Formats: sequence, C-alpha cells, structure tokens
Amino acid sequence: MKMIYLLAASLMLSTQVAAQQLVNQEEYVKYQQLSATSAIDPVTEDPKAPKIIIFQPEVTKTVKAPFSIEVFFRPYENQRISWRSFKALYGSMQFDITDRLLKMATISDNSLFISNADIPVGTHKITLLIADEMQRKAQKEFIVAVEK
Repeated sequence: MKMIYLLAASLMLSTQVAAQQLVNQEEYVKYQQLSATSAIDPVTEDPKAPKIIIFQPEVTKTVKAPFSIEVFFRPYENQRISWRSFKALYGSMQFDITDRLLKMATISDNSLFISNADIPVGTHKITLLIADEMQRKAQKEFIVAVEK
C-alpha cells in the first residue's frame, strides 16, 4: 500500500513539474485590462514571406492547460527561417514572451514545439512574428480559449 502511495505521489509530482508556465494569472489579468492599442506596427505581408501554420492548439476548440503548442514555418522556395527575428507577443498590448517561449520550446529548422504550456483559464491572444534570411516578415495571430 505504501509503495502504491509513493508511486502515485511521484507521478503527480512529475506531471506538475512537466507543465511550464507561459503566462501567469497576474499577467493574464493585467493584460486583459489594458486597451487594445497595438504595441508594434502591423506587418505588411510579402507574398514570398514565410507562412506560419499553427498545428496545435486547435484554435477552433477549447483546450485544457497544460497543452501543446506546435507551429510550422514554411519558407518560400529555398529560403531559410531567421530564428533571430522570431517574436512571440501576448495579448492586445503585445507583451513580449519570446524568451520565455523559446526556453520551453524544442526548435528544428522550420518548427517549434512546446509539450506542456501552462496558461490560466480564459481567452488568450498570441501573435507570432518571423522573417526569412531575405528579411521578408510574416505575422500570425491566434486565440486560444483555456477551460478548467
């Protein structure tokens, strides 16, 4: 019986440690209360700019935290993605969460994956920006609804 309790406790602990907080409750409340004024200039998309494809979370469905984030960046022809240009901005005021997101992410040539992003219950807007080596910029906004 004691062994089962220890096993259950260690599983609970490993699950809790695995989730990584992308946005905390205080930030969520703070940035929901601010006006919708944009902190950055909108990107004028070049037709040859990389395409940003959000695989996860499925933005048409409500998710439970923690959840996975999977994004693919499809460059035009033989161009390469410039990871130095990557930005992740949160909310209407576009609070910069780039460093936080990159610390959690597994990056490959053209994709980004986070297995356990933890965000409070509510509706969240995240804007991703990327450019290729020719400095052609792309921007994609997605909204994710998180439930209990």
